[in-house]
Parts: sequence; C-alpha cells; structure tokens
Amino acid sequence: RRGARRADMSKRRREVQQQQPKKGDAEAEDIHIIPVVGGSEVHIGHGLLKRVPQMVEDAGIKACRFVIISDQTVFGLYGQHLVDAFAAAGHTALTFEIKPGESSKNREYKEQIEDFMLSHRCMRDTCMVALGGGVVGDLTGFVAATFMRGVPVAQV
Repeated sequence: RRGARRADMSKRRREVQQQQPKKGDAEAEDIHIIPVVGGSEVHIGHGLLKRVPQMVEDAGIKACRFVIISDQTVFGLYGQHLVDAFAAAGHTALTFEIKPGESSKNREYKEQIEDFMLSHRCMRDTCMVALGGGVVGDLTGFVAATFMRGVPVAQV
C-alpha cells in the first residue's frame, strides 16, 4: 500500500510539473512540490497566491464557498491578493480576521468563526483556507475538522 501511495505521489508530481509554465514564459516560476503524508502536497515558490483557487481544485476539493481565515497582520499583507485570486476564478471568498498571537487560539474565536460561517449559510460544501501559519493554521484546521462533521481545509 505504501508503494502505491508513493507511485500516486510521483504521478501527481509529474502531472503538476507538466502544468507548470515553461522557462521563458511570462509566468515562469520555480515551484517545488513536496509530497507529504496522507497524499497532501506542499508547494513552494513565488507568485503562488494567484494559483491557490486552481491548486485547491486540482487537489480534488469541490467547494461552492470559501472562507479565508487569517490574522490581521497577514491579511493586511496578503489577504486581498488571495481574495482577488478567488474572484478571478469565479468565487466569492468570505474572510474572517483574528488578532495576531497565541492568545487568539481559543474557544471564543472558534465559536465566532462557526457563527460567522453559519450566518453566511456555509455548509459541508465549504472549504476553509488558512492564510498564515501557527495559530491561524491550528485554529482553522480545528474549526474545519469540527464544523458540520468536517469540511475541507487548505493551508496557505
């Protein structure tokens, strides 16, 4: 089974590499893809924010709604770029910002995010997108795992 998983990851890596722009193209970027446990992948490179909607779809996530969770600092730097990428792909992304820092990883924010999602009629066809690491990733992952018995999550 492990061999089959490795073969699947190798096949996926080749497919992604074939989709990447060729050197000399206006959009050529050096993107490294690292397969990780469970069939997920880590993409490393410049200019990836604009590709997030397509990468989420390529990962097999079928979502009608997207909720971007970020802290105020990271959202101020990159949030609008990600929102614009979803808009360019034909999606409206909802956004929820938390205060930066470890103290934001708490039940009150979990409740606020869930209430926000419910008020916007998010269902199981929602994909949560964590824009930022650490606290944002932990909190978003936990909400995604427990909201309506689990919704997909992408870490950016």
